[in-house]
Amino acid sequence: MIILGIACFGMHDSSAALLIDGKLIAYAEEERFNRKKFYAGFPVKAIDYCLKSNNLKIDNVDYIAYFMDITSKIQFEYLSFFLKNMPNSLAMAVNRSSMINNMKNIKSFIRKYLKFKGKVICVEHHLSHAANAFLLSPFETASILTIDGVGEIDSIVWAQGNQNKIEKLHSNKFPHSLGHVYLSITQYLGFMPNSDEYKVMGLASYGNPEYIDLFRKIISIKGRDVIIDLSYFNFQYGRETRFSKKLVKELGPARIKQEPVSQKHKDIASSLQLRLEEVVIELVNQLVELTKEKNLCLAGGVALNSAANGKIAALKSVKSLYIPPTASDAGCSIGAAFYLYNCLLNNKRSFLLDRADFGPSYSNLEIEEALHEFKLPFSRPGDLNREVAQVIAQGKVIGWFQGRMEAGQRALGFRSILADPRIASMKDTVNLKVKFREEFRPFAPAILEEKFKEYFETDMESSPFMTMVFPVKRKDIPAVTHVDGTGRAQTVSKATNPKFWGLINEFYKISGVPVLLNTSFNSKAEPIVNTPKEAINCFLKTEIDYLVLNDLLVSKPKGCIIPDTSAHDEDFENTAEEPKRCRDILLRKKSVMFLYNGFYKQILAQVDRSGKTLELGSGPGFLKDHLQDLVTSDILYLPWTDMELNAESLPFKSGTFSNVVLIHVLHHLHNIPKVISEVSRVLKPGGKVIIIDHQLGVLSYLFMKFIHHELFDLKDEKARTEGLNTRYSNTAIPHFLIQENTDFWEKEGLHITKIKYHTLFSYLLTGGYTKFNFLPGFLCGTVKKLDEAVFDNKRTFSMLMTAVFEKGL
Repeated sequence: MIILGIACFGMHDSSAALLIDGKLIAYAEEERFNRKKFYAGFPVKAIDYCLKSNNLKIDNVDYIAYFMDITSKIQFEYLSFFLKNMPNSLAMAVNRSSMINNMKNIKSFIRKYLKFKGKVICVEHHLSHAANAFLLSPFETASILTIDGVGEIDSIVWAQGNQNKIEKLHSNKFPHSLGHVYLSITQYLGFMPNSDEYKVMGLASYGNPEYIDLFRKIISIKGRDVIIDLSYFNFQYGRETRFSKKLVKELGPARIKQEPVSQKHKDIASSLQLRLEEVVIELVNQLVELTKEKNLCLAGGVALNSAANGKIAALKSVKSLYIPPTASDAGCSIGAAFYLYNCLLNNKRSFLLDRADFGPSYSNLEIEEALHEFKLPFSRPGDLNREVAQVIAQGKVIGWFQGRMEAGQRALGFRSILADPRIASMKDTVNLKVKFREEFRPFAPAILEEKFKEYFETDMESSPFMTMVFPVKRKDIPAVTHVDGTGRAQTVSKATNPKFWGLINEFYKISGVPVLLNTSFNSKAEPIVNTPKEAINCFLKTEIDYLVLNDLLVSKPKGCIIPDTSAHDEDFENTAEEPKRCRDILLRKKSVMFLYNGFYKQILAQVDRSGKTLELGSGPGFLKDHLQDLVTSDILYLPWTDMELNAESLPFKSGTFSNVVLIHVLHHLHNIPKVISEVSRVLKPGGKVIIIDHQLGVLSYLFMKFIHHELFDLKDEKARTEGLNTRYSNTAIPHFLIQENTDFWEKEGLHITKIKYHTLFSYLLTGGYTKFNFLPGFLCGTVKKLDEAVFDNKRTFSMLMTAVFEKGL
């Protein structure tokens, strides 16, 4: 029996998994293929990998399991919440309608998109999490706790596993969500929510829980339920700012991203982390008391909090703890497939997930071809592990690329950056010169499994997936010992990863230390590398000293030049014809076809299709996500997270691009003039800059005031007119910048060629920040006529502005 598991169209982490006769055969996250971190769209390439790597076609698949089940009851609960909290809930109504509509129609979408004729089964989100943990664990019976932001309407689920069955015992309902509180404080501390929560966890160790009383007030437990004091938050209304003015009144102004991290910020992180641990430990104790099962399985985004997991593992009420490497939504494709196979189809369990390498692999021939393309010399050492261990012991940093890519967010010895843990300064070296990230971020120790208890205080026999933190016993591994004396250990088994075990063992023979510093093979804000070309590119643009690709060793050439980031992208269609497959898909969905014929065609009409296009931080990546097969020029997408980090110093040569596109991002920038100066620099003479951004007219302002609250307050005239360098540049600024500051653009050599206003209807039509339009085709047509006939080019009613600039020759 062949089952394909799919997770997509949520808030993050789309993936695909392939089961054959109850065993996991292949798995991958879509972000590893399209290079968009936390990508949530349909996992086209992950599905393609799962099938093709096993010589299968979609007709060979018996069932498809999907990780969410939006029933009529769930839709009614959301509708009730929207109506009860209007007008505050208007933003959530707009944003969630798109997601709910896509999930509600997911069965027909999957059948049409994949041309699948079999059954599509929807599995509840938290049951997918529970299955991903319990059904793949070594336990015959266990307590199961899943905690995340929200799945359907649940935020926490208690369950019990017995053989091939999972019984749901209790659930906490949204908006009372531990996950969303952690997201909100992550944003308050100046980090990216739904992305940087692990930074807050790492930062917490540097602080003291000075604000614990406040967080105990915000998060309480009543019986089995977690209760959130929602007056401190806006997330329940779908607003861009997740925390409310009340939280700011209690804690002071939120941290700006570029602002240094103060001791106060560290203390807030410490207080949040402590309260999370207190609450989760209380839930675990109650659950175990209820089920009488001391084996515990954890899953959900909160189960990635390794600091909390380490404390749970030490509880007397817990005998054994299992957390899968894919505890987040990314693992729900696996969980949904196993829930279908074991629970719904009543098949006995026959699979234990004790390893994580289920992704693509590459032959030495493919690797050699990539090295030749980059003109890099290489050697094939007789004793590779010995030679690599020696250079690590000499203080060198290694890129380690072996076999099949691992699953999950942690590098587990297949796509890793490795270094000597004995050198205290190595932490700073890797953070600043390789990963380009904050100095407070810790690195993980990868240790020989048989030496685990010599170095860490624990009763556990192993921790193969780097999901738990343990107190460090020894003083000889300072680079992987966090400031609080702990380490997020990965135990490496000779049975499941013999090559990585062999390397660590050789290092042990040389140094007397059976540990290596291990971190994911990627640079800041990028997914873990998948292909040899991605590994080579990361090697060349960072200060990694040596690169190991399977059996081949590459040393850093002297005076090497960082390659064009887009030079190795294999996803571009270099033909003037629109690919037939994508055109056919568009034609099936009238609203999307309308969007192409209307709104997006205006963008594409300006694009020079013979050259390269840089899309800067455009929300979800409109060109790449919606139209990547329709735009025939090469598109490089620098996502929103990178936009804030790199836009003031773009990593490209002057005159690289024929087009630069910014959609829904100008008003977020901290230093607009500097970014535009960089945009002009990387643009070729005669190239075009296309900007589409918020532009509030009177009616649109009233609408947006309900949605985005204080970010759209137009009362502060100084912020409106002088806010080019403020934290949240006001939405009046696009008009202010473009029409009232022509000298600014001329100074950068950019001449305005077109301005067009779009109304509130156009904004709704594009789905705002969402990836999928939710209006039916006939309504799109009606809106288009209204837009053109009544409001077009009238700034009073406008919501969006399109401006096109051309660079002088």
